[in-house]
Amino acid sequence: MDSEEFEKLAVKLGESPDHKVLRRITQRPCLGIPATAEMRQGLFLDVETTGLDPLTDEIIQLAMVRFTYTLDGKICDV
Repeated sequence: MDSEEFEKLAVKLGESPDHKVLRRITQRPCLGIPATAEMRQGLFLDVETTGLDPLTDEIIQLAMVRFTYTLDGKICDV
């Protein structure tokens, strides 16, 4: 099965109220940052919960994406 056929199936499945179709994040090209630039690593974090009370509510979805950035804030690699 090719990617076009998979995409058609994903669209059809996503029309159902009982399903959610998630897709991979496509890789961004790395920026041309000089080798002498000082780099740091960070993490994008997204948390979906059933509410705000940690005693009664639950985490239902968690997404994390690691990235590299320069000290002046330019994101270089995801």
